[in-house]
Amino acid sequence: MLLWFLGNFRDKLKQQWAIYRKFGVFPNNMKYYEWVFMPDRFHHNFDRLELLGDTVISNVIIEWFLKRYPELSEGQLTSLKSWIGSRKFLNRVALKYNILELAVFTKRFRLKPEETDMPGNMLEAFIGAVQLDKGIVTARAVALRLLEPYFKEINVQDGLPFNFKGKVLEWGRKHNRSIYFQTEGEAGGRSFRATLFLDDIPQTSAWGQRKREAEEKAAKQFWEKHIKSRDSK
Repeated sequence: MLLWFLGNFRDKLKQQWAIYRKFGVFPNNMKYYEWVFMPDRFHHNFDRLELLGDTVISNVIIEWFLKRYPELSEGQLTSLKSWIGSRKFLNRVALKYNILELAVFTKRFRLKPEETDMPGNMLEAFIGAVQLDKGIVTARAVALRLLEPYFKEINVQDGLPFNFKGKVLEWGRKHNRSIYFQTEGEAGGRSFRATLFLDDIPQTSAWGQRKREAEEKAAKQFWEKHIKSRDSK
């Protein structure tokens, strides 16, 4: 019994130091980090941590760019948030930090994690775990430390990637129209359905594997149906 306890304590301490060396934060409650780095074993909790981490990262993105570029419009900030918070961007960051080195997958996980969105998802879940373990202040500090080098590479004067949600929101504000989204998750799945409302009237709906993806698709439909066609006349 004593040998089992000592072995378990040693393994836990080894995991804590591995996380500290990679991300600069020493875990207190390893339960949350097991949810992160054993994603197919703790699927439900992983999804919830991912959602929490996404919120933290989104706020960090907006705050950093708003302080650095106070002239940015709501649409431009939305574009930045969608771009930096995209799977492609977060996957690149997560792989740069070799986050998969800490992951343990069961034999059920038959895909190569590095060829999926798992690295970016895991990075979001990790930030969520830090918030539960250490609090929001530490979670924001860790997210900023990991992402700020990539923020500094972005020159907003060179133009931003086209983002339909940001463009639609900017159009609504310019024309004094109320535009917002209602997004719901599919029970038991990882799909989301987003509906775009114009002046409280539903206009377009779309499905996506992530909330951000569903909203972007609904915004694209609205842009092409109501704005692009109007501008081309």
